[in-house]
Amino acid sequence: MNEFVFTADHGFLLQDQTTQEKPYRDSNRRYILAKEPRSEEEMVTVSLNALKYEGQEGYLLFRKDTAVFATGNPGATFVHGGNSLQERVIPVLTVSHRHQSHLAMVKYLIEAKPEPSILDCSRIRVRVKPAPVAQGVLSFVGAREINVALRVPERPDIQVTIKDAPGAEVKNQQLQIAVEGDWIEVLFDLKGQRDERVRLEIYHPDNVEDVESIVPQTYFNVSGSLIQGEVSAATELPKNTDWQDSFEDETVRRVFFHLQQHGSITESELNQILGSARLVRRFSLDFEEHLKKVPFSVRIETTSNGKRYVKQN
Repeated sequence: MNEFVFTADHGFLLQDQTTQEKPYRDSNRRYILAKEPRSEEEMVTVSLNALKYEGQEGYLLFRKDTAVFATGNPGATFVHGGNSLQERVIPVLTVSHRHQSHLAMVKYLIEAKPEPSILDCSRIRVRVKPAPVAQGVLSFVGAREINVALRVPERPDIQVTIKDAPGAEVKNQQLQIAVEGDWIEVLFDLKGQRDERVRLEIYHPDNVEDVESIVPQTYFNVSGSLIQGEVSAATELPKNTDWQDSFEDETVRRVFFHLQQHGSITESELNQILGSARLVRRFSLDFEEHLKKVPFSVRIETTSNGKRYVKQN
């Protein structure tokens, strides 16, 4: 007849009463050691050979749950992990997803900083970073690189050409940008059927990852150098109507609306709209930043009565 014998070190041994075999003692154990395989409820039997104990014979009985064997000592408050099933088994998790499914995927954000043009090229700096991780998202399966591209929203008649992007690989007019990498400076130009100014969208063209695109609140110059016919004749050239929302200051918005409607504005008219000579001087200092937010160019003329701002296109 066999019975379980509790050892002083919280281990158990299946002891054969007929042989009166003494309990085998070893430190830090939470299992039952037996010579023969056994089938016990809520137990798992594993051979020592399967556990890679070379030259050893016998079987270990583990509990299937995380509970411990009753020790008979109600005052015991600590149980060492020891050679338990939970410490012997290493789970392997395989994660896969369909390209078109964004469930439980890392979301990415594109950041952009427009820069002054250089060498007849428009310029912008971009980078990609993960969005704050929501509950249930597997952040460790994120991408190392994200493809991004440039386009003018709702304007297929305008061609965007990336000229250079030091620090990023350019393939088929797409940038391969390392996630959480440094800022990438992108030089590009815009061509259409007329000279104008438009906004630019930086987006993820593959739609493989969940990437939020961005449209900076800055207008870039378009060269009207495309030959008639390079763009479909059916393509309608829309007028920009949303630029006024870029201005938080209502009086500055009214100045550029006046320019759009009337083609020019004098310092005297500026003073009437803005309300004081001090604000006119402030407008003059911030003029280049304001100009980035409108879809037309403005030149400044000096007259005997002061400055005159003239809309060009």
